[in-house]
Amino acid sequence: MRRTVALGTALLLAFLPPTRVTEDRSSWRETAWSKHLADELGGEAEARTPDGSRVDILTDEIAWEVDWCTKWSQGVGQALFYGLATGRKSGLILLQKNPQAERRYYLRALSVCARYGVTLRVVVVPSDPSTPR
Repeated sequence: MRRTVALGTALLLAFLPPTRVTEDRSSWRETAWSKHLADELGGEAEARTPDGSRVDILTDEIAWEVDWCTKWSQGVGQALFYGLATGRKSGLILLQKNPQAERRYYLRALSVCARYGVTLRVVVVPSDPSTPR
């Protein structure tokens, strides 16, 4: 029963639309996004692991890596390591500036994350708040 509920929840989350940010935050660096998203998730930004590396966002359940969509493969590797280093689930938050142009990176990340049990979230960052994407 629990497996059915977990699978149903995972499938539902996979089809939810990505988070959309309406104000112009396109010039934010990855560290600014990590801090902002850590506040939203109720986690700690730049949390240190026992080996001295830093998890972008550490929550009670998930160690999150935040990366731009084009760097998806680096993000997956870091997320897996941070999960291992902290004893938590691995998570990857991809930042997208242009969902259509970056679709192939998202699909690659989605398939690898699904295979290795990494929780995947996407934040769409429009460059102009008056132009929804």
